[in-house]
Amino acid sequence: MDDLHIVFHFKRLSLVVQAELREEQRSYRQHLSEELQKQRREEEETEQLMEEMLKEVWTKREQQSRQQREARNRLMEEVMEARSLQIQHKLDLNIQKQTDLSKEQDELNKVTEETRLMDEGEKRRLKQTSEAYQADLKAQMKQQQQLRCEQRSQEEKEHQQGLIQQQQYDQRRDHILSRSASQPTNPHPFRQGEGSRSASRHRPT
Repeated sequence: MDDLHIVFHFKRLSLVVQAELREEQRSYRQHLSEELQKQRREEEETEQLMEEMLKEVWTKREQQSRQQREARNRLMEEVMEARSLQIQHKLDLNIQKQTDLSKEQDELNKVTEETRLMDEGEKRRLKQTSEAYQADLKAQMKQQQQLRCEQRSQEEKEHQQGLIQQQQYDQRRDHILSRSASQPTNPHPFRQGEGSRSASRHRPT
């Protein structure tokens, strides 16, 4: 009766463990689903944040570029005004200095062309800076996604190891139970000794 009670107890314990294992698997699958949903939300939030950051950076760059262009335009207007006054003054002084005036006009055209080239270079630089910043943000997002994938892989590996350990434990337990159930019930050695002594006392002399 004791052995049957132990076997029954272990079988009932096995059923409880299996139920707990199924519940743990269900909970883990639910956890993975929630993690995937969380990851999608984080990716969407990251993309939105990146777009907002890029928009903010581009707005600041445009504002700085506009301020620089306005400053250069004001400077150019002042230069052109000063040059125009100089040219007008020289024309008023001496019409014969047409050659010098032509050189100054060429110089003014050169300054204008240099300013235009500076504006184009500034636009290219802003574009390159924006592209580099966007590439850096995308690289950071990719790294974060890789880290999350590695973490999920590690969790899955640990979960599988736990299942394997539980399976090994169940196999060892079932082996012990089956071995215990197959052994015959023998009297205790002390009881055997007492039986021999009792028989010797009642044996006729």
